[in-house]
Amino acid sequence: MLAMLVVFVFYLVWNTGIHSDDYQLIEQARQWTLTEYLLPDIKSISVLVFGPVSYYFDYFPYFAFGFDTLWAYDVVKALTSLLCIVLIQRFAADYLPPARAWVAAVVYVLLPNHDATLYWVLTLVYVLTPALVMFAHHLVRHEKYGTGSVVGMLGAFTSYASPPLTFGLALIFLVERSYKKAAVFLAPGVLYVAYYFAVQKLPGVSGGRINADLSIGVLVNRFLLQMGSFLDAAVGPSFWFKMWYSASAITVTSVMVAIATLAFLYRVWPSDRATPPKSLWAGLIAMTLLALGMFALTGLYPQIAFNLGDRVMVYGTLLTAFAIAALPLGRRSFMASAAVFVLAVLGLSDHWKDWNIRQQQVIANIRSQSSSLVKIPTDSVLLVAGYPYSQLGAMSHIEFLSETFGVVGVFNRALGTSPGLRLHALRNWYRVEGNTLLDAKYGERFVLSSNVWLYNAETNTLKELNAQELANAIATLPDVPRHWLQLGDDNLLRSVVLKFMPRLEYAFKR
Repeated sequence: MLAMLVVFVFYLVWNTGIHSDDYQLIEQARQWTLTEYLLPDIKSISVLVFGPVSYYFDYFPYFAFGFDTLWAYDVVKALTSLLCIVLIQRFAADYLPPARAWVAAVVYVLLPNHDATLYWVLTLVYVLTPALVMFAHHLVRHEKYGTGSVVGMLGAFTSYASPPLTFGLALIFLVERSYKKAAVFLAPGVLYVAYYFAVQKLPGVSGGRINADLSIGVLVNRFLLQMGSFLDAAVGPSFWFKMWYSASAITVTSVMVAIATLAFLYRVWPSDRATPPKSLWAGLIAMTLLALGMFALTGLYPQIAFNLGDRVMVYGTLLTAFAIAALPLGRRSFMASAAVFVLAVLGLSDHWKDWNIRQQQVIANIRSQSSSLVKIPTDSVLLVAGYPYSQLGAMSHIEFLSETFGVVGVFNRALGTSPGLRLHALRNWYRVEGNTLLDAKYGERFVLSSNVWLYNAETNTLKELNAQELANAIATLPDVPRHWLQLGDDNLLRSVVLKFMPRLEYAFKR
C-alpha cells in the first residue's frame, strides 16, 4: 500500500514547479548567510513570526536550493505530503478500520478542493499543521504524553492557523471524559495563543490578522458568509466544478496511471464497515466551526475551491474526508467514487505541470526582451498584463502575474537582477484617474510617471502608452473569474454575498 502511494504522490507533484510568492522568497533567501537564516530579523519574515516552525520549514528549501535545483522542491512536496498521509492515518486508525483510515488520510491530503497545499511549497504547512496536531492527539490517546506534548508543540507553533485544530479536536477527549488527556493535548494550543498575543506586541511585528474594530454584527455576517462559502466549496457547485474541470485536464499518460491505480484499489477495497464514535464527529464539527470563526475574525478569506486561496479548505475537508471514509459503500459504489476522485486528482496534477511549462516559457520570453528593457528610462513605469492566472475550465486558478509582488519576482528571476524600473501588475479592475492608477480591489492608488510602458506576457510585446491608450488597454483585459458567481449576470445570491463582504465588489464590476 505504502509503496504504491509513494509512486502515486511523486507522479502527482513531479515537474509542478514553483509558484507565486516562491519567486520573491527564493530571491530573498539567496541573499542570506546561514546565520541570517537561523537567526532572522523578525521584520523580514512578516506574519511567519506567528508560525516559527513554518518559517524554518518554508525557508529551508528556498535557502538550500535557490533557483539552481528546482526539482528538489518537488521532492519536498512529495515527502511532506507522504509524511502527512502517514501521520493522519495513525490518527484515523483510532476510529476507523486500517483500510478506511488510509482512505480518510489520502482523500484529505489529495482532494482537489485545496490543491495549493499539495503543489505550492509555501502552503505545505497548511496540511502539515493538522497532520502534526492529529498525530499528537493519537500519541496522547495512547498515553504517550511526553512525545505527544512535543509533537503537539510542533503542530501548534507551525502556523497561526493551528488553534481551531487543537481546541476542536480536544473536544473528542472531553466528550469521552478523558480529562487528563484533554488537558495534555490542549496545553500546546494554550501556550501558542499566549505566544501569539505576546509576539503581536513586539515592535516591528505584523499587527496580526484580527480586526481591532470588529463589531458583533459584522462578525455574524462574516461567519454566515464563511458557512455558505464552505458548503459551496465542500459539497456544492464550486466543488463539482473543480472536480469536473480537473478531470477534464487529464492527459493520456495519466489516464493509464488512473487505470493502474483503480486496478490496485479494486484489490484493496475496504470491505470492513465502520461506525466512528460520536466523539470524533463532535471534534471534527467543532474544529470546522472554530476555523470558520477564525476566518470570520480576519474577514480576509472566504472558503473557495479555486485559486491558491483554496488552502483555507483544509479544515472543512477534514470533516469531508472522514465522512467519505465512513460511508458504507459496496465494491461498485466504492470503485465509482474512486474513479471520480482519481481522475480529478490526476487531471489537476497535469494542469499544474502544464502551467509550470507555460511559466517557464514566459520567463524565457521576458529574458529575450532584456535588450529592449534596458533602453527604457529608469524613471518609467512598466505595467505587466497577461497570464495573471492559469485557466482551469472556465475558472482562473493558479496565480502567476496577478499581483505586483509576483511580477517583481518573475522579472527578477528572468533577468537575473532587478530591471531598475517601477513594476506593477495591470488588472481589469484598475482605473486611470489623472496621473494615478486606482486599484479597486485594495483601494490603493499608484502614481504613474510621464513614461508608461506595457509588457503583454501573452504576446511578448513591449510598447509605450499614453493615458488614453492605457485606459483602452485596461478595457480589453479579460475577466478572470475565480468563482461560478462571476460567470453569470447580477442575481440575488451575488447581492447577498456582497452584503456580507462588500470588499468583493471589485470582482463583479468592469
